[in-house]
Amino acid sequence: MTWIFIALGGYFFNALAALFDKLLLSDNRIGSPALYAFFTSLVSLFAIVLLPFGFVFMLPDAVFLGVISGILFLLGLIAFYAAVKRSEISRVAPLVGVSVIGFLFVATIVRGVAAGYEYDAVSIIALLLLAAGSFFLAKPGKGAHDPKLVRFVLLSGALMAASLVVLKESYLLSNFATGFFWSRMGMFLTGMSLLAFPALRGQIFSGSDRHAKPTKRNAATATLFFMNKAFGGLGAFLISYAVSLGPVTFVQGLNGTQFALVFLLAVPLSIRYPEIFREETDRNTIIQKTAAIILIALGIALIATNGQLSGFL
Repeated sequence: MTWIFIALGGYFFNALAALFDKLLLSDNRIGSPALYAFFTSLVSLFAIVLLPFGFVFMLPDAVFLGVISGILFLLGLIAFYAAVKRSEISRVAPLVGVSVIGFLFVATIVRGVAAGYEYDAVSIIALLLLAAGSFFLAKPGKGAHDPKLVRFVLLSGALMAASLVVLKESYLLSNFATGFFWSRMGMFLTGMSLLAFPALRGQIFSGSDRHAKPTKRNAATATLFFMNKAFGGLGAFLISYAVSLGPVTFVQGLNGTQFALVFLLAVPLSIRYPEIFREETDRNTIIQKTAAIILIALGIALIATNGQLSGFL
């Protein structure tokens, strides 16, 4: 069960990165989801540090699956960033997380039925508790529903779920260093491919020119971006390592802890920066999200004490 603690550590760093995402995607910072995804793809090149640690080059199937995983993940990130621009980070992140869990659970059941697996009831209850906790953290508050937000959330969830399944297969065919490296290369190639689309290329070049100017705000934005990528990179590394050790469905299920941390950290930030974070702190919201955090804690406790997770993707 070591993967549980590794995943929880990864989600802690992801929570910090998510708050930076919202700040950096505000209009007076980076603004454009395409530009932000492009910058993120460049940072993925730092995966070369894994080359001395068990990397194996001549594994065509693992290379192919790793690259596909990275492509799917960056496309999912673009959809996620687009959703973050339209709503609260502590609402969008749980909605995407629940969507990923849902897609993974359906894939698990379909595979299980085909293979004749019998799933442990306690494991299913634990997963449902984790998903329910994440859902209640994301339950819409005041304001009209945004159809585009729903589409971005579902698209992001589907792409990220597919990315995780493919990445797990790459690990099974090779090892952690090999699968993770090629998934980062897939992200890099996808980021470069954005330049092939005139509209996106215009956003990237105009945004890059704007941020290249030596102003105090651009220097601060660059500092925030690299801090964000340091947190996000460490989080992604730990979560990917947890995926290589444990069932991907439950590794993803644990990201409810990230959403809880995002909410707890975003509340004080919404007081200082209400125009960016816009968190609701009324009595009903606090009660609802406290109950959600309790559900997530119960789900984690069941996973840690039950241990019957065979058959899950």
